[in-house]
Amino acid sequence: IGSVGKNSLMLFTNNQVKQGVLQLVVGDWSLYGDAMQKQADEALAPAADLWRRKMPAFFEEVTCANAQWNEVAQRPLESGMTTNIPALREHYLHFTGGGLLVLCGVGHAILSLDHQPDGLLSSEQEGLIRDLAALDWSRDAILWSGNIVGAPGKVTPHKNSVVLAVARAKAAIGLQLTDKENGAIQRADERMFRQEQEPALIS
Repeated sequence: IGSVGKNSLMLFTNNQVKQGVLQLVVGDWSLYGDAMQKQADEALAPAADLWRRKMPAFFEEVTCANAQWNEVAQRPLESGMTTNIPALREHYLHFTGGGLLVLCGVGHAILSLDHQPDGLLSSEQEGLIRDLAALDWSRDAILWSGNIVGAPGKVTPHKNSVVLAVARAKAAIGLQLTDKENGAIQRADERMFRQEQEPALIS
Protein backbone atom coordinates (compact mmCIF):
# COMPACT_ATOMS: atom_id res chain seq x y z
CA ILE A 1 0.00 0.00 0.00
CA GLY A 2 1.06 3.58 -0.53
CA SER A 3 0.35 5.01 2.91
CA VAL A 4 -0.39 3.86 6.45
CA GLY A 5 -2.90 6.03 8.29
CA LYS A 6 -2.85 6.51 12.04
CA ASN A 7 -5.69 4.01 12.52
CA SER A 8 -4.68 1.58 9.77
CA LEU A 9 -4.33 -2.13 10.47
CA MET A 10 -1.54 -2.32 7.89
CA LEU A 11 2.02 -2.34 9.24
CA PHE A 12 4.22 -0.81 6.54
CA THR A 13 3.94 0.77 3.11
CA ASN A 14 5.35 -0.95 0.02
CA ASN A 15 8.14 1.62 -0.07
CA GLN A 16 9.04 1.02 3.58
CA VAL A 17 9.28 -2.71 2.92
CA LYS A 18 11.47 -2.07 -0.13
CA GLN A 19 13.78 0.19 1.88
CA GLY A 20 13.91 -2.33 4.72
CA VAL A 21 14.90 -5.16 2.37
CA LEU A 22 17.54 -2.93 0.76
CA GLN A 23 18.90 -2.09 4.22
CA LEU A 24 19.00 -5.78 5.13
CA VAL A 25 20.76 -6.84 1.92
CA VAL A 26 23.24 -4.03 1.24
CA GLY A 27 23.23 -2.00 4.47
CA ASP A 28 22.12 1.28 2.89
CA TRP A 29 18.42 2.03 2.44
CA SER A 30 19.02 5.49 0.98
CA LEU A 31 20.35 4.31 -2.39
CA TYR A 32 18.37 5.20 -5.50
CA GLY A 33 18.34 4.42 -9.19
CA ASP A 34 21.50 2.98 -10.71
CA ALA A 35 23.39 2.97 -7.40
CA MET A 36 20.67 0.89 -5.76
CA GLN A 37 20.58 -1.56 -8.67
CA LYS A 38 24.37 -1.90 -8.72
CA GLN A 39 24.66 -2.57 -4.98
CA ALA A 40 21.74 -5.00 -5.00
CA ASP A 41 23.15 -6.89 -7.99
CA GLU A 42 26.56 -7.18 -6.35
CA ALA A 43 25.04 -8.49 -3.13
CA LEU A 44 22.47 -10.83 -4.65
CA ALA A 45 23.98 -12.11 -7.89
CA PRO A 46 26.56 -14.49 -6.34
CA ALA A 47 24.07 -16.01 -3.89
CA ALA A 48 20.48 -15.09 -4.78
CA ASP A 49 19.11 -18.45 -3.64
CA LEU A 50 20.88 -18.10 -0.29
CA TRP A 51 19.36 -14.67 0.26
CA ARG A 52 15.91 -16.07 -0.51
CA ARG A 53 16.41 -18.31 2.50
CA LYS A 54 18.32 -15.88 4.74
CA MET A 55 15.83 -13.02 4.56
CA PRO A 56 12.75 -15.00 5.63
CA ALA A 57 14.85 -16.77 8.26
CA PHE A 58 15.86 -13.40 9.73
CA PHE A 59 12.29 -12.10 9.94
CA GLU A 60 10.97 -15.39 11.29
CA GLU A 61 13.59 -15.39 14.06
CA VAL A 62 12.78 -11.77 14.95
CA THR A 63 9.07 -12.55 15.02
CA CYS A 64 9.52 -15.58 17.28
CA ALA A 65 11.71 -13.64 19.72
CA ASN A 66 9.83 -10.34 19.82
CA ALA A 67 6.61 -10.32 21.84
CA GLN A 68 4.88 -7.58 19.84
CA TRP A 69 5.66 -8.94 16.38
CA ASN A 70 4.75 -12.43 17.58
CA GLU A 71 1.36 -11.20 18.75
CA VAL A 72 0.63 -9.77 15.31
CA ALA A 73 1.87 -12.90 13.55
CA GLN A 74 -0.36 -15.10 15.70
CA ARG A 75 -3.41 -12.99 14.90
CA PRO A 76 -3.55 -12.43 11.13
CA LEU A 77 -6.40 -10.26 9.85
CA GLU A 78 -8.20 -13.18 8.24
CA SER A 79 -8.43 -14.91 11.64
CA GLY A 80 -10.83 -12.25 12.91
CA MET A 81 -8.85 -11.95 16.16
CA THR A 82 -8.21 -8.45 17.43
CA THR A 83 -4.77 -6.86 17.55
CA ASN A 84 -4.61 -3.15 18.23
CA ILE A 85 -2.12 -2.23 15.50
CA PRO A 86 -2.60 1.55 15.89
CA ALA A 87 -1.72 1.30 19.60
CA LEU A 88 1.34 -0.81 18.85
CA ARG A 89 2.45 1.70 16.22
CA GLU A 90 1.92 4.54 18.69
CA HIS A 91 4.09 2.96 21.40
CA TYR A 92 6.72 0.90 19.58
CA LEU A 93 9.49 1.96 17.21
CA HIS A 94 9.60 -1.33 15.30
CA PHE A 95 6.06 -0.76 14.00
CA THR A 96 7.27 2.28 12.03
CA GLY A 97 9.24 2.58 8.81
CA GLY A 98 12.15 4.10 10.74
CA GLY A 99 12.16 1.23 13.20
CA LEU A 100 12.16 -1.28 10.34
CA LEU A 101 15.27 0.44 8.95
CA VAL A 102 17.05 0.11 12.30
CA LEU A 103 16.04 -3.53 12.65
CA CYS A 104 17.22 -4.35 9.14
CA GLY A 105 20.42 -2.30 9.51
CA VAL A 106 21.47 -4.43 12.47
CA GLY A 107 20.20 -7.48 10.60
CA HIS A 108 22.57 -6.68 7.74
CA ALA A 109 25.52 -6.76 10.12
CA ILE A 110 24.33 -10.05 11.63
CA LEU A 111 23.77 -11.75 8.28
CA SER A 112 27.20 -10.56 7.11
CA LEU A 113 28.95 -12.38 9.95
CA ASP A 114 28.75 -15.86 8.50
CA HIS A 115 27.88 -17.34 5.15
CA GLN A 116 26.36 -20.75 5.67
CA PRO A 117 26.55 -22.75 2.43
CA ASP A 118 22.86 -23.66 2.73
CA GLY A 119 21.70 -20.14 3.58
CA LEU A 120 20.56 -21.16 7.05
CA LEU A 121 21.41 -19.06 10.08
CA SER A 122 24.33 -20.07 12.27
CA SER A 123 23.77 -20.49 16.01
CA GLU A 124 25.68 -17.23 16.57
CA GLN A 125 23.40 -15.39 14.16
CA GLU A 126 20.28 -16.84 15.73
CA GLY A 127 21.47 -15.72 19.17
CA LEU A 128 22.22 -12.19 17.97
CA ILE A 129 18.87 -11.90 16.22
CA ARG A 130 17.11 -12.98 19.41
CA ASP A 131 19.10 -10.37 21.34
CA LEU A 132 18.12 -7.75 18.77
CA ALA A 133 14.46 -8.72 18.96
CA ALA A 134 14.58 -8.62 22.76
CA LEU A 135 15.77 -4.99 22.92
CA ASP A 136 13.34 -2.48 24.36
CA TRP A 137 11.63 -1.22 21.19
CA SER A 138 9.42 1.23 23.07
CA ARG A 139 9.60 4.71 21.62
CA ASP A 140 10.50 6.07 25.04
CA ALA A 141 13.41 3.64 25.57
CA ILE A 142 16.73 5.32 26.40
CA LEU A 143 18.39 3.39 23.56
CA TRP A 144 16.56 5.41 20.89
CA SER A 145 16.48 8.78 22.64
CA GLY A 146 18.49 11.44 20.88
CA ASN A 147 18.88 9.46 17.68
CA ILE A 148 15.86 8.13 15.81
CA VAL A 149 13.29 9.19 18.41
CA GLY A 150 13.02 12.83 19.43
CA ALA A 151 10.61 14.62 21.71
CA PRO A 152 7.80 13.86 22.27
CA GLY A 153 8.29 10.32 20.94
CA LYS A 154 8.42 11.44 17.31
CA VAL A 155 10.31 9.11 14.96
CA THR A 156 12.76 10.99 12.71
CA PRO A 157 14.19 8.48 10.21
CA HIS A 158 16.80 10.76 8.65
CA LYS A 159 19.92 8.99 7.40
CA ASN A 160 22.19 10.19 10.22
CA SER A 161 19.57 9.30 12.83
CA VAL A 162 19.20 5.79 11.42
CA VAL A 163 22.98 5.29 11.32
CA LEU A 164 23.26 6.35 14.96
CA ALA A 165 20.34 4.18 16.07
CA VAL A 166 21.79 1.15 14.26
CA ALA A 167 25.15 1.80 15.93
CA ARG A 168 23.55 2.03 19.39
CA ALA A 169 21.60 -1.18 18.81
CA LYS A 170 24.67 -3.03 17.52
CA ALA A 171 26.66 -1.93 20.56
CA ALA A 172 23.83 -3.05 22.85
CA ILE A 173 23.98 -6.63 21.54
CA GLY A 174 27.77 -6.78 21.32
CA LEU A 175 28.31 -6.39 17.57
CA GLN A 176 31.48 -4.73 16.33
CA LEU A 177 30.92 -1.22 15.00
CA THR A 178 32.26 0.25 11.78
CA ASP A 179 34.46 3.36 11.82
CA LYS A 180 31.47 5.36 10.55
CA GLU A 181 29.31 4.09 13.41
CA ASN A 182 31.97 4.74 16.03
CA GLY A 183 32.29 8.28 14.67
CA ALA A 184 28.52 8.78 14.82
CA ILE A 185 28.39 7.73 18.47
CA GLN A 186 31.38 9.89 19.37
CA ARG A 187 29.84 12.97 17.74
CA ALA A 188 26.51 12.32 19.44
CA ASP A 189 28.18 11.93 22.83
CA GLU A 190 30.11 15.15 22.29
CA ARG A 191 26.90 17.01 21.40
CA MET A 192 25.19 15.67 24.50
CA PHE A 193 28.14 16.68 26.66
CA ARG A 194 28.07 20.24 25.30
CA GLN A 195 24.30 20.46 25.89
CA GLU A 196 24.75 19.32 29.47
CA GLN A 197 27.48 21.91 30.05
CA GLU A 198 25.56 24.87 28.61
CA PRO A 199 23.20 25.41 31.61
CA ALA A 200 26.18 25.38 33.97
CA LEU A 201 28.03 27.93 31.83
CA ILE A 202 24.98 30.20 31.65
CA SER A 203 24.44 30.09 35.41
